[in-house]
Amino acid sequence: MFHGLPSEDPIDHLDEFDRLCDLTKINGVSEDAIKLRLFPMSLADKAHQWEKSLPHGTITTWDECKKAFLAKFFSTGRTAKLRGEISSFIQRNNETFAEAWERFKGYTSQCPHHGFNNESLLSTLYRGCLPRYREMLDTASNGNFLNQDVDDGWQLVENIAYQRSYGESMKYRLELDPHSIELTLNAKRHACTQLEVGQTDPSPIPCQACQLCLRTNLSKGPGRGGDKT
Repeated sequence: MFHGLPSEDPIDHLDEFDRLCDLTKINGVSEDAIKLRLFPMSLADKAHQWEKSLPHGTITTWDECKKAFLAKFFSTGRTAKLRGEISSFIQRNNETFAEAWERFKGYTSQCPHHGFNNESLLSTLYRGCLPRYREMLDTASNGNFLNQDVDDGWQLVENIAYQRSYGESMKYRLELDPHSIELTLNAKRHACTQLEVGQTDPSPIPCQACQLCLRTNLSKGPGRGGDKT
């Protein structure tokens, strides 16, 4: 139950209510109708009084109900902060495209009553991306990402984020973790030393950064191919 107390989070209440309603299916009754009928039963005290005071016919869809609920119980300060995060969104230099996309979605989901339309959100995301990703989006859109249909634009963003998430995260881990690279180099140097002093079967060394492999001429190693005669 949501009482309308300052300590309660209206977003959490809506999320929990949505999950419960997903378990309720009635043939011939729309999802919106089910939620509009059940939502008042999830409210108590101040929140219940607010719902009862709404003029009849003011709210006809679940989306309208959520926006009215959040406008009443979501603090104006929090709303302003999240609207600012959305409108001034900029991808961080050490952030992958997938990470930036998830962060942007997080802002919009935390403030569903932000008031920005889908076209404006898509433009904000695009302009906030690093140049190399804007170029990638343009290339995949025949030259101009913002000229395409909005729904197609969102789908392209999802596809690129999904395709690049694994490769980019691995790349950044290697670039930003000099300690692991140093450990790899030390292990390889140790292996080379073992070969030079005659240890014929050094333990295999896992390679974490193949491009850093040391070039070593093993043909002159004394232990290669058996004992020296």
